[in-house]
Amino acid sequence: MKIVHVDDSRFSLKIATNFLKQIFKEAEIVSLNDEEEFLKLLEESKLDDTDIFIIDLMLPKISGEELVKQIKKRYPNVFVVVLSSNVQSNVKKRLYDCRIDLFIEKPLTLDKLRDMEVCYNEKGNRRV
Repeated sequence: MKIVHVDDSRFSLKIATNFLKQIFKEAEIVSLNDEEEFLKLLEESKLDDTDIFIIDLMLPKISGEELVKQIKKRYPNVFVVVLSSNVQSNVKKRLYDCRIDLFIEKPLTLDKLRDMEVCYNEKGNRRV
């Protein structure tokens, strides 16, 4: 299993990685704090084997929503999670319209990632 997490905060990436390793013990965790680097890897097909994308909504250069659109354009069935402290209903609706699988409100906790694991398992591996 491979999980790719994009967030501009190195601290948030570190916390999330520690939590993810507790839940997905065998997973490869790829943490990226630059959305342009992420898009380059996406374009170069270096993320084709990713099972779960976790995307921060508020990024400095390119919005998380735009990243979600790019992910879904390339991998329409992959499991996508958006992390944000912006919990406005219109924002969530827009993201679910982009076909995200789950919205997690910041701050990230171990329990929230356990809920993500349940959601992922219920939906199954749909990468193909």
